[in-house]
Amino acid sequence: MAARHAAPIAQSSLVALLAVAAMVLTAAASCTPEPAPTPTVTVTATAEPTVEPTAEETAAPEVPAGIILTATAIGDVAIGTPGALPALLNLLGPADDDDSGIERPGTDDCGGPGKLTYVWWGQLHVIFTSGALFGWDLRGTDVPTGVITQHGVMPGAPYTDVVAIPGAPAPQFQDNFQNLLTYIDDIGYWSTEGSDPAATTLNMVAVNPITCG
Repeated sequence: MAARHAAPIAQSSLVALLAVAAMVLTAAASCTPEPAPTPTVTVTATAEPTVEPTAEETAAPEVPAGIILTATAIGDVAIGTPGALPALLNLLGPADDDDSGIERPGTDDCGGPGKLTYVWWGQLHVIFTSGALFGWDLRGTDVPTGVITQHGVMPGAPYTDVVAIPGAPAPQFQDNFQNLLTYIDDIGYWSTEGSDPAATTLNMVAVNPITCG
């Protein structure tokens, strides 16, 4: 009796198994999810904030403390105040007395409003007309305690200190007195003789002085 041949069947089974394995691998490959796309980040440039330039502030000139001499008043006694002497005595203290009284008569030889009288507090010379406060002039630093000019510059200072006052115009040379004169805020600043601010000093500060020349 002839022997059976099983090898061809085994070979066909192997081929079938390989085919199935290939199908499984193909299916697995088709089921593998594709990687998610990497999100794109868009960076938007932002403009720097614009800083508006601010105008520089001009500092106001400092007003000195004390009894301030201005174009409109001596301390709190306004020019034009009638019967101003008692208020000034209360403010400045006793006035100079040469044994003839503190009020000295003036003259109108150099002009002025008329009926002039003068009272001195050291080197502060106060001018009255019919008893009303008319003006003042300051010729040194021998003054009652606390008296100061509006701009803080006193007689005897270099005239360049006057030129340096904020808002001061160029000084004017006076031929009749041969000196410099500068008006600042209606206050007059007179120099000693000379035309050069660097070579002169402040001689007098005044409002409504009575001068001849």
